[in-house]
Amino acid sequence: MKKTIKALGFSIEDTGETWLLKVPSWRFDMEQSADIVEEIARLEGYDALPTLSLPAPQGGKRVVTTPIQHRIRTARRTLAARGFLETMRARRTVRDFSDRPVPREVIEDCLLAAGTAPNGANRQPWKFVVVGDDDKLPSAVARGSQTRGGKSNDEL
Repeated sequence: MKKTIKALGFSIEDTGETWLLKVPSWRFDMEQSADIVEEIARLEGYDALPTLSLPAPQGGKRVVTTPIQHRIRTARRTLAARGFLETMRARRTVRDFSDRPVPREVIEDCLLAAGTAPNGANRQPWKFVVVGDDDKLPSAVARGSQTRGGKSNDEL
């Protein structure tokens, strides 16, 4: 490692337990010891670094935040929740049809989103029908309006 550090232009004074490094005048990117560590890791290769996890803290995990960090997180969550509530209150069911084709990926994404909607006991009793043929649309709408509780009138 000393060879690598010297090749980078640093001078080394070995005091036994520690090394004192003098940064070359042309290395403006070296401001703290972490910069030197990063430079050595880059040259040696990040894949060559050992992967060791830090020991778990005694008494379990604990997130330490400053009061300002806590206030910022709380404000962000509150604003996100209010934005979601505003969106949910403004949504409407639209029963208009367009002649423009809808890409299949958009339809699949819509179905995925609709399938995650909350409901009682997470039973998700709804059925989604994608109709690709305009001639089949009236019969699909008629059949859909005849269903109750996930079963058609023929099954009741």
